Amino acid sequence: MSTPRALPKPELTPAVLTLPHLPPELLMHILTYLDIPDLLALSRTSHQLRHLTLDPLLHSARLHRASAILAHDIPLRPSLVDLIRDQIYVTRTTMAARLLGRRLIGIMLNRKLGRRPGVEELVERGVLAGECFGKGGMAPGLVETKRKVERRLIGIRLNRKLGGRPSVEELVEWGVLPGECYVRGGKGVGMAPSLVGTKRRVERERVRDFLRGWVEEWRRKGCEINEREEERVEVRRLARRFVDTKKEAPRWGRRVETREAPARAKVLGLRRFWEKVGSEGGPS
Repeated sequence: MSTPRALPKPELTPAVLTLPHLPPELLMHILTYLDIPDLLALSRTSHQLRHLTLDPLLHSARLHRASAILAHDIPLRPSLVDLIRDQIYVTRTTMAARLLGRRLIGIMLNRKLGRRPGVEELVERGVLAGECFGKGGMAPGLVETKRKVERRLIGIRLNRKLGGRPSVEELVEWGVLPGECYVRGGKGVGMAPSLVGTKRRVERERVRDFLRGWVEEWRRKGCEINEREEERVEVRRLARRFVDTKKEAPRWGRRVETREAPARAKVLGLRRFWEKVGSEGGPS
């Protein structure tokens, strides 16, 4: 075993203190914590560090340190059962089971893919669009993109047409909408056409109900008037029955019957009596 060659001691100044200025024993202890790639990179920096990295004492100390670490950590490692359970360590049996499972899944998938419906059947069922089947069939993603573009174009055209449509005031002037739908001066909000139609139907029903009541009342009064007229006619007939006939003067060669006219006061009295009977339902 060779001993490290004594290196010239550099002058220590409080202003400059670098890694080569440290004692070789301290540098050797620091290098024991480095791995082989790090020691190789460090040996290429200077001759002093190269001699230290090639020293057998350094590698002996590193091996002793690694053995101590392994002796402490190996008893603490998990068992094989724990590694298999956590799927960290895979045995040959597990690999064979996984391979067999993948092959079974592939066989089942091939069978199901062989029985899947064709594009024409999917189009008939409505699963795919009609553009997906035919000589120039498109992919479903392209069909959906095409429909989105068409809907966007339709929306743009519709917005342009809606922007050029006539206003409510013009529609009211043309007679398309009723006058209640527009309020001049912007002091209020006009009614919707459906509400205007409902309002007019309600008003028509009210007018019809009023006319029906008026007609029924008119008919009732007409019936009362007719009944009174009939009663007056009956009174006149009764009054005529009580009138005495006036006898005419006899003429030569024939017999003439004369009736005596009743007194006017008597006729008027009978008329008033029967009118009173008809209005009250009986003599008082």
